[in-house]
Amino acid sequence: MREYRVIIEDDVEDYFINLLQFVAGNSTLDFALRYVNRFCHIAKKSYFCTCFQTTDKMNIPQGNSKEDLKQREEIISQVYRRWTEENPDKRVYNRSLKDYINIRYLSITETMRHAAKTYASTLAMLQLDTILRYSVKFGKPKPPKKGVKNQEIFSQMQEMHCELVGIGTVKMMVGIKRSGEKIQYCITAITA
Repeated sequence: MREYRVIIEDDVEDYFINLLQFVAGNSTLDFALRYVNRFCHIAKKSYFCTCFQTTDKMNIPQGNSKEDLKQREEIISQVYRRWTEENPDKRVYNRSLKDYINIRYLSITETMRHAAKTYASTLAMLQLDTILRYSVKFGKPKPPKKGVKNQEIFSQMQEMHCELVGIGTVKMMVGIKRSGEKIQYCITAITA
C-alpha cells in the first residue's frame, strides 16, 4: 500500500483532518484527490487540501530555470503515465459534455509544453482525473486558431473550467473532431 500525506489549513477541525488522512492512506491517489475535492465542495469551504505520495517524494520545483522546467515536464509525464495505467481505454466520461474525453499523444505533449511553465499548472496536473471528469463548459465551442498546426485536426475547440481546492480555476481545452470525438488538448491553471 502506498502512503499519502494530506496538507490542510490550520483552522480545519480535527475530525475532518483525520477523515481525509484515513481516505488518503487507504485508497489510490486519484480516489483520495477526488474525495477531498468533493468533500470540500459539499462542505462549501475552501480548504487547501492536497494529497500526494510521500513515497515518490514528488517535489515540484517552483523556479523558472531550464532544469526546473524539465523537472515539471517529467512530473506531468509521470502523472499521465499513471493515469493511463489506471485507465487503459485512455478516456473518461465528462458530465458537462455528456461524452467521453479521450487522451492522445497530442494531449500529453501540449499539456507538458504549457503546464510545465508554471508551478500552479503542474500542481493542478496531480488532479488530472478530477479535471477530466468534473470540468464544465465555459462558453460556446470556437473554431481552432488559424496557423496552429496541432489544432488543424479539430473542427471546434471547447474551453472548460474546473475549480480545484487550493489551486483555483483550471482551464482545459478540448478539441472536437468532425467525427464528434473529443480529445483533451491542453490543461493550465488560470492565475490572477
